[in-house]
Amino acid sequence: MNKPRERFVYYCIDKITNNVMYVGISNDPKTRIKRHLTEPHTKKGGSLFYYYLRYLKLINQNPVFVIKEKIFQSYTDSELHEAKHIGMHIDTVLNEMYGNGERIQKNRDAKKELKLKGVEVYNPHLKLK
Repeated sequence: MNKPRERFVYYCIDKITNNVMYVGISNDPKTRIKRHLTEPHTKKGGSLFYYYLRYLKLINQNPVFVIKEKIFQSYTDSELHEAKHIGMHIDTVLNEMYGNGERIQKNRDAKKELKLKGVEVYNPHLKLK
């Protein structure tokens, strides 16, 4: 599992702001992105990013995914590489953790607030009250 192999760093970009909303890494990005497009709509909860994807569907927008980089690394090294990309966009990403396990508290707090309100969508352009 920790042998070097080809992996891809991908972003989800907000069409309105051009901000990076999510950073992911996968050895099969097409399949992973398809899961991102279906999972939020088949079950409740999930990550803050899934709340955002539900919001996009609500306003009839499709998310924009782009492959940012191809790397050849072990799983552990690729998770750290993903964390570097998350760090570059820390003010806008909806990831709840860095690849190295460090939590992004602001995003975890935002999801907690949505859950308390019983809301299943997240509009990043509005401030939570």
